[in-house]
Amino acid sequence: MTTVFIVRPFGEKPVQIKSKTGKLASVKVNFDDIDRLLIQPALKKNALKGDTTGVIAEAGNIRVDMFQMLIADDLVIADMSINNANVFYELGIRHGLRPNGTILIRFESEGDVPFDLKTDRYIPYNRENPSKAIDDLARTIKDTLTAQQSQNRRPDSPVFLLLPKLAPPDAAKLLVVPKEFQEAVAKAESDAQNGRTTLALLAEEAKRTPWAREGVRWVALAQRRIKHFLAALESWEYIRGDLPDDVEANLQLATIYQLQGDLVSASQACQRVLDNPGVDRKWRADARSQLARNEKGLWAGEFAALASEEKRRARAVSDSRLTDAFEGYMAGFREDLNNYYSGINALGLLTAIVKLAEGEPAAWRGRYPAAKRASDALDEFREQLPYVRGAVRISLDNADRTATSRGQPDEWLPASQAQYALLTEDNPVYVGNAYKKAKIAGKDKFSVDSEARQVGIFSSLGLFPQNCVAALDGLGVPPVAGVPAAAAPPAQNCVIVGTGHRVDPKGRNPPRFPNTLECVEKVKGWVRERIAAEKAGLAGTAGSATGIAGAASGFDLLFHEICAELGVPTTVVLPIPKTEYQCQSVDGGGPEWVERFQKLVTAKPPIILSKSADMPIWAASIANYGVFQRGNIWVMKDALFRPNANVTLLALSNGKAGDGPGGTQDMIELAKTQGAKVYVRDAGELFGLPG
Repeated sequence: MTTVFIVRPFGEKPVQIKSKTGKLASVKVNFDDIDRLLIQPALKKNALKGDTTGVIAEAGNIRVDMFQMLIADDLVIADMSINNANVFYELGIRHGLRPNGTILIRFESEGDVPFDLKTDRYIPYNRENPSKAIDDLARTIKDTLTAQQSQNRRPDSPVFLLLPKLAPPDAAKLLVVPKEFQEAVAKAESDAQNGRTTLALLAEEAKRTPWAREGVRWVALAQRRIKHFLAALESWEYIRGDLPDDVEANLQLATIYQLQGDLVSASQACQRVLDNPGVDRKWRADARSQLARNEKGLWAGEFAALASEEKRRARAVSDSRLTDAFEGYMAGFREDLNNYYSGINALGLLTAIVKLAEGEPAAWRGRYPAAKRASDALDEFREQLPYVRGAVRISLDNADRTATSRGQPDEWLPASQAQYALLTEDNPVYVGNAYKKAKIAGKDKFSVDSEARQVGIFSSLGLFPQNCVAALDGLGVPPVAGVPAAAAPPAQNCVIVGTGHRVDPKGRNPPRFPNTLECVEKVKGWVRERIAAEKAGLAGTAGSATGIAGAASGFDLLFHEICAELGVPTTVVLPIPKTEYQCQSVDGGGPEWVERFQKLVTAKPPIILSKSADMPIWAASIANYGVFQRGNIWVMKDALFRPNANVTLLALSNGKAGDGPGGTQDMIELAKTQGAKVYVRDAGELFGLPG
């Protein structure tokens, strides 16, 4: 989300102008009108919104929030038409701490510009008809934001123009993510059952706050740690949408794309990091290593399906991607000798090059036009081997000492130490224990599959056979004859989400869902028909159908009842505690519906999203947002994140948004934006109600 802060005078201000006769005259200019007629329309043309200090004035001392916006917001528009002390003060802060992203506007007058701003470029507007300048300002906004994404952008701050070596502060560090939100992220991350969905909900809520990017970053890191790559991809792409050169986002995306098999996108993300001359060598090392990992994956995939070890070895050593991947990892290791990940991978591939070239001389010879060149190349790789081995050993030892001195274990280090043992030790028992130790140290974050796949590459090529058997035993997986092949695509499942109107309380006029047996049976008939159709679509497949909905009197409860009748297991989700939910969403239907509700939540203990009926503190200020809308988002995210899910929404609606945020129509619109299949039954037509 591109953020905009507007610096301007407020209300009506007296301005001295020259009349047609040349005499000074005082007129009043309403700067609120200029904001309404010029600034906001120009922002709207760029699909943006902007705030002023007015939105934070109720907090009392606004300086902290104001400073944060002035420094961290992507764009500041400052109206310099009059000598207003607050405007000059705020502009000075912006110019002193942010090199780019400031636009100055000023109405045409015969007054003089303050000396310190004489060289700055202004967008002029007519104070009596400010809307005439909308297109000029809109175009400047677009050009300014585009320039911010350029590698060679020129500062628009006179301070940074005069002091080109001045380094601006990291704006991201000034965006304070509320402690309560951070705690909610940590709690969701530790929730093995429902944490994935809750993290996705928190990401959506963060996007609606002033600290959007950094809030989403907190969530994205948690999603990555729990290996929820689909959601993490969405979160990191959101961050990169605003900050195309964000190093962390690009490197995280590179990893996720690589895991998904999209090596082109993975390489592009790495290249964006390497193309940025200001990136620290540590991050450049990571980018180069990830590019090398793509080459390594392509190389290993080339020989994985070959039946015999002899053929795999010959194919592997004759493929130039083996040496390309080695050189890529070495480039990363040279960038940062503390980057033991690139070092250990370079060592593994270099060892493979030497051993395979020695064992398969004909295949190695086939890579070169002359035998002498093949021999010289192998000698060169042999000469590098002891140096690389020693450098990697030092890098691993240094990382170990650093982690010990800090009292913070390096979760990735034990796996690299185990791989180093596999490559260098002549003691299979020690190697097996090293992998077992790594698995224990990594706990739930350790990827047995990933480590087994690395060992499997060496094993499939007949390299370090006894060490590989011991390593796989330490990991608790059976030996492999080749590189594990990709699993067959899993069956697709149907997830059915239910939403619809509650039954009418007594006296509702006009009626929407009459609380009669006849109307209830009509709803049940339609739901039964639709669910049966969804189940029929799974015939002949290994897929299954599940349902998810709230438990309000009316459609929700009927949905659960029909699903149970048809053998479709359902999940009940309540956005607030049961007592408050029953009071707000069930009691109005009468005793029969309360009994149905109690029966359902007893048989199916619901997922309850909040311990109170109040909004979380970080979400309380989000406009047009409430606990039931929060529940809708959670339900839809949960459906979408279920394994191999095709999501269908069944909705009973009269097509009106009378329920407000979180109502039936809100869920329908949400489902459409998420790509779900949507079936809406018109309530008025079903019940024969007058239009």
